[in-house]
Amino acid sequence: MAVAAGGGRDYPEPVISWLSISRLRFLLIVLVLSAFYSVSWRLAHVEPAKLLSGLPKMAGWAVKAWPPALDELPVLLQRTAETIAMAALGTTVTAALATSGPRSLGTTARFSPFSSRWRSAPSFSSSARHARVNWRC
Repeated sequence: MAVAAGGGRDYPEPVISWLSISRLRFLLIVLVLSAFYSVSWRLAHVEPAKLLSGLPKMAGWAVKAWPPALDELPVLLQRTAETIAMAALGTTVTAALATSGPRSLGTTARFSPFSSRWRSAPSFSSSARHARVNWRC
């Protein structure tokens, strides 16, 4: 190994072909995602010109909405509570379905028929459970 001028070691960069499998896979993923979003754009009939022409109307609506009318606040709070309750119930049912059943048994190496193959699943779910998330942006 050659010693660099600053006293450190000079490591040669690995040679990666432009047509390597990882680059082709990345290109394929980009093309598939591009096609998906292109089709979604057309199916949704997105028209940026209409959005731009509607911005003054939305700004006028926002100006009319301030200051808020508090006469219907109890109804708004009731609807908000209903929405939160539905979201909580839906999340709970989804979590229950996700943790019970044949597919979830793969995360427990003791019950899995492929225990040697799925040893990383419990450690991944454990690390995901204990991950710290910084919500400040």
